[in-house]
Amino acid sequence: MSQEDIKSAALKLFSQYSYVKTTVADIASVAGIGKGSIYLVYKTKDDILFSLIDDSIQEIKGQYEPWFSDDSISLDSKVVTFSRIIIEQLFKMRDLMFGSFENVEGREIQDIYNKFQNYIDLASDYLLKIIADHGLSTTKDRKANANEYILSLLGRFIIYILGHDWNSRQDIYQLLPTWVSSMFHSLVLEDFE
Repeated sequence: MSQEDIKSAALKLFSQYSYVKTTVADIASVAGIGKGSIYLVYKTKDDILFSLIDDSIQEIKGQYEPWFSDDSISLDSKVVTFSRIIIEQLFKMRDLMFGSFENVEGREIQDIYNKFQNYIDLASDYLLKIIADHGLSTTKDRKANANEYILSLLGRFIIYILGHDWNSRQDIYQLLPTWVSSMFHSLVLEDFE
């Protein structure tokens, strides 16, 4: 039994049935271990999900860090790419959490926000790093503005998929540069301009 075996089984089940419809017993069965063995590695099903998300974030950082560190790329281009990565991760988390729209319940949306606040903070911190790499100050107020930007992006994403089409990835990717430009400049760069 290893963390990787458990995560592999969980990812398979979350992708096929969704997080909300998968139990720890299901994960143990697919991993070929007893349910109690999972609790020796992870305290909760949430911890398994967080571990999968952490792996994804590390993979993204490894892939994009050189690009984000390139001084020849404009801040606006970096923010659009950063925001697209956020949206891609939101789609990925949505698919793992719920699968289809029929699995969404109001209480679960609130629970997700509470569970993922740490990831919102991490995204805000990374956005501040991008800003700082372009020689702009990163004050406590700027941190709050970066956090507001991430929340606004998340809000637009949720409103769009609930109001249009659950699977409207391409529509969102086409709208993203417009969303990013107005939100980023008004929320994060307002004092710089």
